[in-house]
Amino acid sequence: MTVALFDVVEVIAEMALGASRVLNVYHLTNVGDPIAEDEALTDVAEVLDGFYALVSPVLSSGLTFVSVLAKNLTGATDLGSTAWPTMTVGGSAGGGVLPFQNSGLITFPTETPKVRGRKFLPGLTEDAIASGLLTSTVTDALLDMGIAMLNNVAAASTTWRYAVKHAGSLGILYPTAALVQNVVCTLGRRKPGVGE
Repeated sequence: MTVALFDVVEVIAEMALGASRVLNVYHLTNVGDPIAEDEALTDVAEVLDGFYALVSPVLSSGLTFVSVLAKNLTGATDLGSTAWPTMTVGGSAGGGVLPFQNSGLITFPTETPKVRGRKFLPGLTEDAIASGLLTSTVTDALLDMGIAMLNNVAAASTTWRYAVKHAGSLGILYPTAALVQNVVCTLGRRKPGVGE
């Protein structure tokens, strides 16, 4: 089986903080060459690894990177799981770890009104906050990740693009911007083992 041009791969970034799992879900479109499924799994892990490397310095060193899981949604095939290529633990941010529901947030508006992607980044620490707001170091790191996600990313075997999967009939949309605020965001429905 192959992952063809314009196939959409759902990728789960699996991390852990203490005894709890943290999952974030991404959708990547193959905008390059058709590749074998094992190559696609390696590629999407490389892409996520690059995204998280941009924010790792503001994450707690207690956050561990467990695995990357992927599924070809277009071809309805499970690509399996693999270890993160380089990420093993979070960064060197000091202070106690903030509760899971307190995260940095990157939003991705699309050309369709009221449809946007959201990526909540848990693992921030008390040092991420000054006077009740996220520090510029944290917001800069979140924005760096967001901007990287707007571009086509060349991996070992093909090129990928982050997409927003819309639950309705619109299907896959591509973001037009990456926005970051300096407030700690709360995802009320975040539960262990559930990604956004």
